[in-house]
Amino acid sequence: MRRSSVKLVLASTLPLALAACGPSEDKDTFNAKANFSSVQECVDAKVPVNVCSDAYMQALSDHRRIAPTYDDKASCDADFIPDYCQVTSDGKYVPKLGGFELGFSGHVPKEALDRANQEVAQSAPAGMSGTTGLMAGLLIGNLLSNGFGGGSRYYSQPIYQTRDDRGGYYSSSLPSQID
Repeated sequence: MRRSSVKLVLASTLPLALAACGPSEDKDTFNAKANFSSVQECVDAKVPVNVCSDAYMQALSDHRRIAPTYDDKASCDADFIPDYCQVTSDGKYVPKLGGFELGFSGHVPKEALDRANQEVAQSAPAGMSGTTGLMAGLLIGNLLSNGFGGGSRYYSQPIYQTRDDRGGYYSSSLPSQID
């Protein structure tokens, strides 16, 4: 499966949005994003292995092309977590790839989306509510593995371990750091 393009998504949270698709009430527009630190974590979330592998390879390719470069390690460490940056062959510093964000969007039959949501809710650990990376991954995986990926698109982008304003750390894509 080949993606037509990689879209940068300017959000650092994990949204799961459902909206009506227009005049046709039997289909819903589905959008979800989840961050994964590895292909295995993605597969464990029930996303098809070929989607996880392709998403990781795309994120790695993008990382090599767009990762910020720094002249010294201290500057790189100031933006990312300590000892997270690595030296390149030309003596510059770049952050390590921290994983990938997998996004999915498309139109799916309403009953299929309802069924997928129900299956995800049943497989969630007790006491878990709201949308988490695992929940979004399960939902994406369920829809893709049940044949609803045909008219849908998925995309990926690199994520990094980033320092926040209060000195804490979080995973985010580069576009979300600009916000």
